[in-house]
Amino acid sequence: MQEFFLSQIDYFSFVHGLAFILLAAFGSLLHRKQSQDIPWHWLALFAATYGLHEWADLLALTFKDSVPFQWIRLAVMAASFIFLMEFGRATCQRLGYVKVGRWIYLPLLVVALWGVKFSWPGLDASVRYALGSLGALWAGLALYRLSVQPARGQAALRWAAVGFVLYAVAIGFSFSFLHTLIAILVALAIGFYDEAQEDGWGKYGFGSLVSVLLIFLVAGWFSVNWAGAHEALSRRQELLRFSQQIAQAIDYRQVQMLNASASDIDSDVYSRLKEQLQILRKNMVDIRFIYLMRKVKGQAVFLADSELAGSQDESPPGQILEEAPPELLATFASGQSTVEGPSADRWGSWLSAYTPLNDHRTGKAVAILGVDQDTHDYNLSIARKSGEMIFILGLLCVMAILGLMYVRCYLDIREGSDGKATLLRFGMLGAVVLLGVTLTGLSFLRERGRSLETFQTIFLQRASVRAQAVAQALLLQKERLEGLSHFFENAGQVQYREFNHYVKPIVEGDPLQALEWVPRVSRQERADYEARARRDGLEGFEVRELNADGKLMPATERDEYFPVYFVAPLKGNAAALGFDVASDPERRRAMEMSRDEGRTVVPAPVRFVQALTNSTGILAFTPVYAEAKAQKTVDERRMNLRGFIIGVYRADEFLKVVYSALPAEGLACLIEDPQAPAASRILYRHKIRIGTVDWDKPLMKYESPLSMSGREWRITIIPGSSFIDAYLSRGYIFILPIGLVLTGLLAALLNLLMVRRFQAEMLVGLRTIEKEKYFNLVNNLTIGVYRHSLGAAPHFLEVNPALLSMFEGDMNEELLQRNISDLFQDASEGRGFIDRLEESRFLRDEVVRFKTLKGDVFWGSMTVVRKQGEDGDVYFDG
Repeated sequence: MQEFFLSQIDYFSFVHGLAFILLAAFGSLLHRKQSQDIPWHWLALFAATYGLHEWADLLALTFKDSVPFQWIRLAVMAASFIFLMEFGRATCQRLGYVKVGRWIYLPLLVVALWGVKFSWPGLDASVRYALGSLGALWAGLALYRLSVQPARGQAALRWAAVGFVLYAVAIGFSFSFLHTLIAILVALAIGFYDEAQEDGWGKYGFGSLVSVLLIFLVAGWFSVNWAGAHEALSRRQELLRFSQQIAQAIDYRQVQMLNASASDIDSDVYSRLKEQLQILRKNMVDIRFIYLMRKVKGQAVFLADSELAGSQDESPPGQILEEAPPELLATFASGQSTVEGPSADRWGSWLSAYTPLNDHRTGKAVAILGVDQDTHDYNLSIARKSGEMIFILGLLCVMAILGLMYVRCYLDIREGSDGKATLLRFGMLGAVVLLGVTLTGLSFLRERGRSLETFQTIFLQRASVRAQAVAQALLLQKERLEGLSHFFENAGQVQYREFNHYVKPIVEGDPLQALEWVPRVSRQERADYEARARRDGLEGFEVRELNADGKLMPATERDEYFPVYFVAPLKGNAAALGFDVASDPERRRAMEMSRDEGRTVVPAPVRFVQALTNSTGILAFTPVYAEAKAQKTVDERRMNLRGFIIGVYRADEFLKVVYSALPAEGLACLIEDPQAPAASRILYRHKIRIGTVDWDKPLMKYESPLSMSGREWRITIIPGSSFIDAYLSRGYIFILPIGLVLTGLLAALLNLLMVRRFQAEMLVGLRTIEKEKYFNLVNNLTIGVYRHSLGAAPHFLEVNPALLSMFEGDMNEELLQRNISDLFQDASEGRGFIDRLEESRFLRDEVVRFKTLKGDVFWGSMTVVRKQGEDGDVYFDG
């Protein structure tokens, strides 16, 4: 259960912040209704700032944190606690309970800042306890005192008070789930209290809002976890691909020679494998450990690893992995690659990929290659993908909360509340813009992600094919050198003509500089070899070496020599004839390694003896032993060595031919030897013909090790602009402008329609209220008041009870059916009054004679007030 809560800490942080945003909304709504009584705006400010602080913590958890961002979050948190204390202080003061001035903040801030003495965690804790805990207790006390006042919703206020007290106690704990539950309790309690102030539960959508948020949160939880799982699968597959690439670079035959015990430490094979693993790990920047293991008596035993000898993290040969996971042991049996983790061991927490090194003849696993990646980057990548979904979910939830506030504001205005209409004027615009921007951004990111995934799939497929083609070309050269070595071992004494006949198809078909036969010549045999070469047509042949100035000169006396005796093609390589390859220390070390281990070895790049160019030279040494002689031990191989077959390559020309033979697709390539000196590190750089290449900030990059007979090269392939233009769909770029324009147009249209509607309803509401107030007034007057129409035959529109009594009408409808002129005793006086009424907006104290509906005559005075061209109000006193 604890693992589950830890894996969902980012989601709990989001819900925690959302609960405070919801509390801020309810506090704002209460402020609109009761700001003159209780300072709810301070509670709203606290909730809003603290909710933002929680979401800022989520950003720091998802992305890389920084010291400035930590200070910003601390300042926001401290400000939110001060807002909370002000709510509690001001509320208690207005309720006549615990009156404290704002001077209290100064000593509290001093106490809070005292925590800086104990580093950053101490400052964070002191702010939480000195400001947060006290503020929560103060707010809880204020809400409790408010709950005993005669009003609706006292029970909800008590729950809110309990929630703040619990929050004050739990504020120092790091258990995010507990904080989230308390925050939800407080938010819902204040929400219930806010709803209780209105006429009936659910009238303003409180239940609907909670239901919508609950649906969003449940659906969002599945979406966030799906996004995280998808990213985790992608990272695991990438690690498995790395492991398989590294496994291809390791010769399983060398691994078979290890004994899986401490005795391997003195073995040259072990030293070579360990060095190779160290080089491979440096080439793979995301990898922490690379190691080889074998199953011995049911246990996983280390053969070699990539750590420096004697270091704390090294696993010496023969060491048992006590914490071997079941997936590792299963790989020995199944022979299938797998990924395990994240899991913890004595070295840390890792994601591990296991790839078997199988014997090509039997198909059985000789050893298991393990590759470990630190789970920090793995978890961070998953958190970022989950964070994108949380961001979208947060926007939707905020929109739902704003929707509640919008509806409340609308209903308040329609019912004649004196609340401000700012949210009505800009709420629809903001809601539509927020929704439109969210959907547009979501669509843009989704389509961009799909486009990049499709492009990545195509790129990785094409790049891996190219890398494998180069690797196969290197392997082919190794096989041809070994084939030539077997030819010499089986043919015995080989003549120059036979050598040329054998290698002619190779040198004509392959992009190599030369193939050379370098025999092992003792001091006594030197003169015979030189004479034989001259008889074969190589005039002036002699064993030579380079002097200090880099010039060839006759070799000095020593026990044995390794001169270049045969070379093909001769053209362009004649200068190398007779050169004692072993006279160069770097070449000699490679030859000794090749002799002792019985395999092809490539040393660091060299400068050619036969070339005056600055081209980087690659040499490959393959040993040739005496026929039918024992070669099982190092001593036997040293004793029976006849010489070497050497492949000579101009790195740039050879690799250019190999790489350029592939279809031109706009993929740039860099092949380098990371362990070589800086001047000769780059072996080949392929420049595309069309378009440009950004090596500093490539859109994507493919890296893979290239094993060249024990030398660990690295191939890097990046897409050029022409490849990107051909395979990367950029249709998603139109989503942003189109979506934003449509959002703007829709927002403007809806805002216009809704504002017009709300303005009309507000006007109708205000006029209705004014009319009701007006008639409540005139109906209680003792003088008669009526409204009449204009025109040729003006008639009554409305009359008050006093006027109805004056004219002795039994019913209001009876008087309303009469023409005004019919009520004058003298018809001419009636017509004159009507004429004057048409010309003037105001008539004062017109005294005329009237007759009742029953025919009785009486004197009366009239005062008329009206707007020009509109019906008038008449005050009649009779």
